[in-house]
Amino acid sequence: MITLTPAAMPAVPAEAAVVLRAGAAALPARTDEELRSPAAQRELRDLVRASAPIEFDVLLADIEVCLEKPPYIAYVTGLRFDDTNHLFLALGAALGEVVDPYHRPGSALVRRLSPARDRLVQGGTDVLSEALHTDGTDSPEPNDITCLVCVRPDQNGGGRTRLLDAEGIRTHVFPRLDAGTVRILTTEAMPWRIAEALGGGTVPAPVLAGEELRWLRQGVDPSVPPRTARALREFERALAATTEVVEFAMARNSLLVMNNRRTLHARTGVPDRGRSRRLVLRTKVFRRGPGEGA
Repeated sequence: MITLTPAAMPAVPAEAAVVLRAGAAALPARTDEELRSPAAQRELRDLVRASAPIEFDVLLADIEVCLEKPPYIAYVTGLRFDDTNHLFLALGAALGEVVDPYHRPGSALVRRLSPARDRLVQGGTDVLSEALHTDGTDSPEPNDITCLVCVRPDQNGGGRTRLLDAEGIRTHVFPRLDAGTVRILTTEAMPWRIAEALGGGTVPAPVLAGEELRWLRQGVDPSVPPRTARALREFERALAATTEVVEFAMARNSLLVMNNRRTLHARTGVPDRGRSRRLVLRTKVFRRGPGEGA
């Protein structure tokens, strides 16, 4: 296990946190549908920023710096979030456009994640979020950034965050694999299954192209040739076995901003998912419009 370094941990001064929360909480409530508009998001960003412009800009600059160097995440402490999620959404809007790609009935820009609602691997009992992955593999163009706010940690210490970036894969995982497997992972375009709500079918992309990752084992269409399926299984096993991952527990009111194209993320198991009090909020941020190419 690797400890998260202070360089990836921006801290917000207490005075700034109080002012930012107060400014966000004082704004009129907006519906989820209204906030899907990029213009409404920009307005919200500007209104929240106006309460503490220098502090807001410093925090944003610190996050941007963290997203461009390993492990390509910013773990922000010291913030105080409002119940309306205005501050959370304003920070996302400052980084790009907050998007709910699927826009299904009942979905929202801010998704509530709790162990009781964990998605399981189809036909099994394993929890999807406990295996290292990137988000949005079932979208034609995955989101650039994933943002998480810890509302409540698990009372039993479960659900610790785990991270492994592209450089870590090349350094610690690829040496455990044969050259043919590495070649398949880095050069062969996998058929990624796209959600029916986003058009269905598949789109081709390697698992790791340069420093850009796309990975969720269950996201690859099973029609791949046997040699490719073997390579995917070997990679999955090697990821599960590696101990060279960043691991830490998110504290209450902490914000985790991740470069979804350069870092895999997961969480450790939660002992009693049905009774866990763990609650995390998530947004997906696009630097470019969803569906646009690089």
